[in-house]
Amino acid sequence: MDTTLPYYWGNPGYAAKMEFLGEQRDSFNVFFFGSSRVYRQVMPDVFDAHTRGATRSFNLGYRATFNPESYYLLENFIKKKAAQPTYILIELQPFVPIADRNLHTVRSNYFLNYHYFSLVKNEYQNQRNASPDTSKVSDEMAANHLKNLRLSFIDNLFKHHHAREMLLSLLGQGDRDIRALGKAKDGFISLDKSALHTKGLVKRRAEFLAQYDTTQTSFDAEMTGYQIALKDSLEYKTPHLQKINQLIEAAALQNYTLIFVLVPKRSELLPLFNQIPIENRINLANPQEFPHFYHNKYWFDKKHFNEVGAEIFTQQLAKKYLDITTAYE
Repeated sequence: MDTTLPYYWGNPGYAAKMEFLGEQRDSFNVFFFGSSRVYRQVMPDVFDAHTRGATRSFNLGYRATFNPESYYLLENFIKKKAAQPTYILIELQPFVPIADRNLHTVRSNYFLNYHYFSLVKNEYQNQRNASPDTSKVSDEMAANHLKNLRLSFIDNLFKHHHAREMLLSLLGQGDRDIRALGKAKDGFISLDKSALHTKGLVKRRAEFLAQYDTTQTSFDAEMTGYQIALKDSLEYKTPHLQKINQLIEAAALQNYTLIFVLVPKRSELLPLFNQIPIENRINLANPQEFPHFYHNKYWFDKKHFNEVGAEIFTQQLAKKYLDITTAYE
């Protein structure tokens, strides 16, 4: 049954976007991949306006699309050779553990084949071996992460709890989040807009405003974290880095240039980011370079920009994109 299903059948937002693209896909020359930090923060119309007509972009990000799901979607996307030289900008993320509450759900395991199971397991082990005394993850938490990974792999292997959703997808009636396309049909929708009809987002916004006034910033804390991460200049070949290099090579073979974007408030990934080839990376996480990012008036909650912040973020992303694409042409 798997061979007749679209590879994205378990992700309702990404599925809606890919099916919308249909035969239009070759009309675009820039695609954005990632979680809500891409979906809610990268505005294609703003990006294209600031690349002086050089791009026509589309946002393929979606909420909770973490690694390894994000890499799984990317790999399948690039299997079709681009009709023109095309850029893919993907959010650099860690491998996010599967939460207890998400166990046995299609969304948490439809992508978890043996390759990705082994990759994540090896990365978990590498992290524990590299810094057993300083790891923020306790032995108990690490054991639980591995247990959840194994259970989810087994669910995928034997298609536990998949039958109904797979059948609906085969019939063309699978779960699709059409709203994820956004008003402009470019794959972006701000948290501000979504909060108009989502009670959970209204609550999250209210809690953020109650905790932080409009003048406070997280600049000092982010600057400290960035400087600490910057000192970790050791070069080591992790399973994650090896996967990144493999993805860059696979994309290039299909006429894509893959660029990893380090987004704000992800400085813990800086040691990994700095080992990616310079022509395949964009850094937007440096508080010293982007101090204006850290004013609370630009944030919807602790992790996501509001619509005004997303516009400013996208402008800077477009500028960095132009810098890197003109430098390495």
